[in-house]
Amino acid sequence: MCVRYLGLVLLAWLPGLLQAQMHCSPPQLTRGYFVPQQEKYNHGQTLTYSCDTGFKPVVEGWWAKSTCQNGDWTHTPNCTDISSCLPLAFENGKYENAQRGFYNNQETTKIICDDGFDTKLRSGSIQCSNGTWFPLPVCERNINACDKPGEIPHAVIINQELKEVYSHNSRLEYQCENGYTAGQANYGGAITCQDGSWTEPQSCSCSRSDEIQQNACKFTETL
Repeated sequence: MCVRYLGLVLLAWLPGLLQAQMHCSPPQLTRGYFVPQQEKYNHGQTLTYSCDTGFKPVVEGWWAKSTCQNGDWTHTPNCTDISSCLPLAFENGKYENAQRGFYNNQETTKIICDDGFDTKLRSGSIQCSNGTWFPLPVCERNINACDKPGEIPHAVIINQELKEVYSHNSRLEYQCENGYTAGQANYGGAITCQDGSWTEPQSCSCSRSDEIQQNACKFTETL
């Protein structure tokens, strides 16, 4: 009887506890203001904030929104000095260190380009100057990079995530399907990116010797 009563109490108590955990407390926002101002915010509720003169939100624009999600704000409302810089989104690269919410005036940071891309910046660094990054981060494709390789009949690329661009000297291994081999007693091979082109792969040939098996290979090739 006691156990049943305790179970009923828990069933009545847990939803309230979970709902309370999903609430957000109002953010502590200095040098700015937000609406609506409430004692607590429900899951999914959004507030809007702006900053005092000489400051700006830590996201793009002179005003910003943040939403209560499972007890936390989608970004912590914050106002930073107007001379600071927000991180830039740029293609085919990233910041060397973990990206921060904002960077102070005159602060520098390095960028790293993705595989197959190079930066034209001499030092690889960009600097925040009165709210603007200089020079702008750009990652350009290397002239010796390769596109993703073409199809190799009866084979699949192994141990490598397929990408759109590969750097010079990138090496990809492939494995032939069951019943096929590439070369003498090998089940696969490798191709290498050399000066913008992939080396020629060894063909995956039928390794079965008797007539029935050979016919099975021929049937597979017609599919």
